[in-house]
Amino acid sequence: MRHPGKAHIFHSDDSASGGSSGVFSRFFRRLPLPPARCLAVATGLVSLLAIVFICLFAVAIRRGADNGSLELTDICLTEPDCLSVAAAAARRMNTSSEPCSDFYSFACGGDGTAGNVPAEMELGARRKLASSLRSGGGGGGGNPAWERKLRRFYARCEENFDTPSYIGDNPLLAAMRAAGVGEFLLNQSSSAAGGLGGFSRTFQAVSGRFFAHSLFATRAVYSDFLHRRAATGATLSGDAMYVRHEKELYRSLIKDVAGMLLRDAAMTNQTARVETFANDVLYVEEQLLLTHEAVLQHASLPEQPADHPANLAKISDLTDRISSYFDFRAYLAEIYQPGLVIRNDTQVLVTDWYYVDQLRDLLDSMRRGSPTDFNRKMNNYLTWTLIAFFQWDLSGEYRLRFAAYRRIVWPSNGLTIGVDGGSGGDDAATDCLETVRWGMNQALSALFVRNNFEPGAKARAGALFEKMRRAAKDSINRLVWMDNETKRRAKQRLADMVEKTGYPDEAWDDSYLDAEFRQIDPSTHSYFSLIVSCINYWKTRQARLLTQTYNPLDFQHWGQLWEPGLRYLAYDRELLAQAGALQVPLFPSAGLPQLLAYSGAASMMAHEILQSFDITSHAYEAQRTSGWWSDATISEYRKRTACIMDLFKARQFIMVLNKDLPTLQPSAALSIPYQSERNQHQRLLLSNWTAREMAAVSSARAQFDAHRLQGGRPDKRLPLLHLTEDQMFYVFYMQKFCHKRGASGLAVRRASRGADWRRGLGGKFHDSDGFKHSDGDDALLILSRALANTVLSNAPGFAKAFGCPAGNVHSCSLY
Repeated sequence: MRHPGKAHIFHSDDSASGGSSGVFSRFFRRLPLPPARCLAVATGLVSLLAIVFICLFAVAIRRGADNGSLELTDICLTEPDCLSVAAAAARRMNTSSEPCSDFYSFACGGDGTAGNVPAEMELGARRKLASSLRSGGGGGGGNPAWERKLRRFYARCEENFDTPSYIGDNPLLAAMRAAGVGEFLLNQSSSAAGGLGGFSRTFQAVSGRFFAHSLFATRAVYSDFLHRRAATGATLSGDAMYVRHEKELYRSLIKDVAGMLLRDAAMTNQTARVETFANDVLYVEEQLLLTHEAVLQHASLPEQPADHPANLAKISDLTDRISSYFDFRAYLAEIYQPGLVIRNDTQVLVTDWYYVDQLRDLLDSMRRGSPTDFNRKMNNYLTWTLIAFFQWDLSGEYRLRFAAYRRIVWPSNGLTIGVDGGSGGDDAATDCLETVRWGMNQALSALFVRNNFEPGAKARAGALFEKMRRAAKDSINRLVWMDNETKRRAKQRLADMVEKTGYPDEAWDDSYLDAEFRQIDPSTHSYFSLIVSCINYWKTRQARLLTQTYNPLDFQHWGQLWEPGLRYLAYDRELLAQAGALQVPLFPSAGLPQLLAYSGAASMMAHEILQSFDITSHAYEAQRTSGWWSDATISEYRKRTACIMDLFKARQFIMVLNKDLPTLQPSAALSIPYQSERNQHQRLLLSNWTAREMAAVSSARAQFDAHRLQGGRPDKRLPLLHLTEDQMFYVFYMQKFCHKRGASGLAVRRASRGADWRRGLGGKFHDSDGFKHSDGDDALLILSRALANTVLSNAPGFAKAFGCPAGNVHSCSLY
């Protein structure tokens, strides 16, 4: 409801479709109206425009004294992005809330349908990509080879998505038989399957040949290149965490899918075989879950980085540790040959030796009873992991059966927004965009950059980064609690940071992209064979990375360019600001109000830049070699973070951390002392984050003020005239942290990272949607509100902008 006494240019009822220009285009594109109806619609639209103009004029007159000699020509009204950005901001806001006491509710407490800005930007980027892939690009045969492959790959996926069931052979059955997987289920002998019946050989086939997650992940490494290496799986299969609570439902899924496979194999009357298969899978899943929980309680605080020297071992060392079960040399050779020659002295990265030992003990205990039963159970479990791995690539019948299970065990999955606008993330566009991203990530990134990144934006983003880096250096010079030697080393790390803004040069290099994807040919393969060719491409790519000198600017190390996040990569001291983050509203085009750049991208850059020399950077280096902060500096820093802890207590924030911390797994039987230790660690991490964020928003605001003092024509104002420009800065800053009510911000993220999770190639993704606070809100929403309000309570510029009383202003800044 419109708040009385407040002037609004946009209101949630007016802007539900994301801005007036979008509404108009949809009216005339989608509604073939008769002439009389068109006239009525046109008359209504003219009336609406007249009302908006009158409101603008009235508000401009009323607020003229507050904004100087503000004229309508000073307001950004002709740029569609200005209108849509203002509309979205107004939709998120609840101006009936008191900004000084709860600014999060003021900036984010609107109609509840809008999420945080980065999440919605990513959803918008994915929709643009899907639309572009479906359109065919307009160039047909004139497109470069990599782009034709990308578009054909996507089209083949949507064709497969619409396939209800198989006509002829099920391709998974042929793959299983060729690899010797599924002997019990398919009633085959080891000799009939090429002698691959042993547990080690089955594991080699599932996690080596097909790169599917099963028991654990190992990473082969050469020389000193110990990062970004080839993960071969995840610790547990994707559904193991839900076995305990949904055991019978999970059993039903396994039996149904196994029965469908046997039907496709023309094997009837196999009820007993299916029952045994399901029992074996459940038994192994439950045992692995217990092992996982034991490892979780043992985890060090903080955890060692993956490249810690203690995690390195030779193949022969790992074989000795668990030699009776796995031939690691043959397993890795299956992945990397002919790209690498695996020897006994080849180094392997083992991120958790304790898990390896626990797994060995588990396998020992399972094998003591009957070696025959042990082999059957483990082979059935590995067979199931392979089936689940390909669940998205089989016919619609298989995919929908898995999807029905996920919707029950992940109730919040129904809140996931699909690319096509549906809920659950099971629409063709969502699934196929993620599959194409998994198979041809760099190609999809290049397509996004070419379609959405305006000329000159990369240079402007680089200039903004350098401005924020200089501001960070000035901040170091002003610190009174950091000694001179620590300051010197901090400034050196700041100077050494590698800037990666926008995109790499290869994104515009057709010859590079053609060569990169030469072994993928969507035109001549069946769809299942196309997926297998992508797996082989991944294996070839990872083997290549192991033997190449690391180049931070290589396209391989830029991630997904449509993602709107910024992050500091500690190992290589890189700041990655991908093209997706340098879009409206975080980073406006040259003609739009630059307020958006400073409240958005600049504040995010400042936060990540601070990580290059803050205490977390020191802690990371201390784990790898030795820290670089002096003891005196650490002591002074800790004294000052006590102020932040006091603010957390004042806001009853500690209650959230002690009871509903999202990082804790819901099924983990954690001891009370362990919970206390882990939560204390989390409080320290969050206080460090808050210290950085306080500095980031202050730095971005200072640079915005400097921008306004520069000569030349001032920026036009956004049409949110019930706010001053200073107030708008903090509103847009805060809206990066908004969360939808009733759904954590991970709802959109799950859909966008599905391929990483499902393939097991990029790490496993655990959602936190199950964590609710006692008042019904999501824990992540509470975290966002408490953290963001704490940050702004320490921003003097914020208090001045909103006229907050002195008691609402604190002084806990560290940097």
